Amino acid sequence: MGTNERVLGEGREVLRRQLHITFFGVVAALAAAVLFSQFGLALYEHGRNAVTALAFPFPLEYGEGAVLDQVLRLAGGEDIYRAGLAAPPYTITGDPPLFRLVQVPFAVLYGPAFWYGRAISLLAALLAALFLGLTIHALTGDGIASAAAGLMLLAFPHIAHWSALDRADALALALSWAGLWAIVRWPERRPAAAVAAALFAAALYTRLAYGLAAPIAALAWLLQSRRVRPAAVLAAWYGIIGLVALLVLNRMTGGGFLTSLSIGQGLEFSHVSFMAQVTGFFLNAWPLVLAAIGFIVVERWWYPTRSWPFVMPYVLATAAALLFVDRSAAGANALFQVEAALSLVVGAVIAWPHRSSWWRIIAVLALAFQVNSLVHWSREDFAPAVTERVHQQAEIGRLAQIVREAPGPVLADEYMGLIPLAGRRLYLQPAEFAQLQRLRQWDPRELAAAVQRREFAAILLYEPPFGQAMIVNRWPAQVRNAIWANYRPLRLADQATLAYVWVYLP
Repeated sequence: MGTNERVLGEGREVLRRQLHITFFGVVAALAAAVLFSQFGLALYEHGRNAVTALAFPFPLEYGEGAVLDQVLRLAGGEDIYRAGLAAPPYTITGDPPLFRLVQVPFAVLYGPAFWYGRAISLLAALLAALFLGLTIHALTGDGIASAAAGLMLLAFPHIAHWSALDRADALALALSWAGLWAIVRWPERRPAAAVAAALFAAALYTRLAYGLAAPIAALAWLLQSRRVRPAAVLAAWYGIIGLVALLVLNRMTGGGFLTSLSIGQGLEFSHVSFMAQVTGFFLNAWPLVLAAIGFIVVERWWYPTRSWPFVMPYVLATAAALLFVDRSAAGANALFQVEAALSLVVGAVIAWPHRSSWWRIIAVLALAFQVNSLVHWSREDFAPAVTERVHQQAEIGRLAQIVREAPGPVLADEYMGLIPLAGRRLYLQPAEFAQLQRLRQWDPRELAAAVQRREFAAILLYEPPFGQAMIVNRWPAQVRNAIWANYRPLRLADQATLAYVWVYLP
C-alpha cells in the first residue's frame, strides 16, 4: 500500500510539473505575442513615416538644405570646408564629410534630390537595429532578447522620425554598432579589431559625437575580459586611422577642415531646446531609464551576466556624450545614442533572468506597455510635423517655383533646401551665421549692404504663428532692417504667406 501511494504521489508530482511547465509556456508565449504586436505597431508607424518622407520632394526640416548643398558642391568638385567666413557664400560645414560623400554618386546620377539621402539614413537605422540585436545575441544567445533589443531601437520616435531625414546620425550609429558587433562576435581575432577600428573611425568621420561611446565600450569590454592584446590593437588602429584621416582632410582643404569643425562644434548651444528634448524623453521613457540604472547597479549582486561588462560602459559613455561632448545637437538627434543604450539594456534585462522565470514574463509585459506608450508619443508629438509639411506641399511647390524662376540669387531660412533643389548654391545659412554674429565671429554688414543693393531676386522668411520668432532668431537686426527697407512682400491673391513663408521681392 505504501508503495502504491508513493507511485501515485510521484505521478501527481510529475503531472503537476508538466501542467506547470505547460501553463508557464502558454503565459510566456502570450506575453511575447503581446510584446511583438506592439513592436508591429511601432514598425508600422516607422514605415509609414519612411514612405511619406521618401515620397516628399521638398525639405522636411531646416538642416536638410545645407546637407544637399554640400553634396552638390562635392559632386561638382568644390571644397565644402573653408578656412575663412568673411566673404560669401556664408556657409559652413560643421560635420565630417562621409555622409555627404556617400550621396555624391546619387547626386551625379539623379541630380539634386532629398530622397537618396533619406533612403541612406533609413537603411542605416535598420542596420543599426540589426547590429544591435546581433550584439545582444552574441553576448546572451537569447533570440527573444536580441529581437527585442533591435526592434526597441526602431520604436523610439526620435529614431523613427529623424532617420527619415537627410541627416548623418543614423549612418554614424549604424557604423558604430557594426564595429561593436565585430568586436563582440570575434574578440580574439586581430582582423576583427582592425575592422572595428575602421568602422569606429568611419562613424567618427560621419558625426563627431559618435567617436566616443562605441570605442570606450569595446575597449572596456575587452579589458574586463582580460583580452589586452585585442584591446591594444583596437586602440592603435583607431588612433592611426583617425589621425591619418584628419591630416589628409585638413591638408586637402588647406586647413579648412579643422577650422570648419571647430566653428561648427562651437556654435551656440540651446540649453532650452536640449532640456525640452531630455525632459520629454524622460517623461515618456522613464521606466527604461530606471531599468538601465537597476541593471547596472543590481546585476552584480544578484545574477551576474556576460552582458553587464559591455552594457555598463556603453550606457555610461553615451550619458557622458549627451551631457558633455555633443554640444552641436539639441534636436531629436541628440538622443540617438542614449536610445541605442536603452535598447541594449532592454535586451540585457530580458535575457537577465532564467528563461523559465516569471520575472522574464513581467519584464516582457512591462516592455510591451512601454512600446505602446512610445507609439502614442510618436503619433501625438512627432508625426504632425511631417503631416503638416505634406499638407502644405502645394504651397511649398509654389515656393519652389519662385526659387527656380528667380532671375538672381535667393536667400531663405526654413526652406533654404529649395535653393540647392533648384540646382543653385546656397549663399547663406542664416541660423548658423546668426549664431556666429551673436558670438562676434561674423560681421553681417557686408550681407546687409548686399541686401541694400537689392542683389537678391527673392528672400523667403519663415514666420509660423507658433513657437519662437524665427525671423528674429535667424536674421541679425541689420539684415532684417535692410530687407524691410528695400524689399516688399509678394502680394498673393488668396493669402499672405505660403507655408508660413513671407516672400520678399526687390
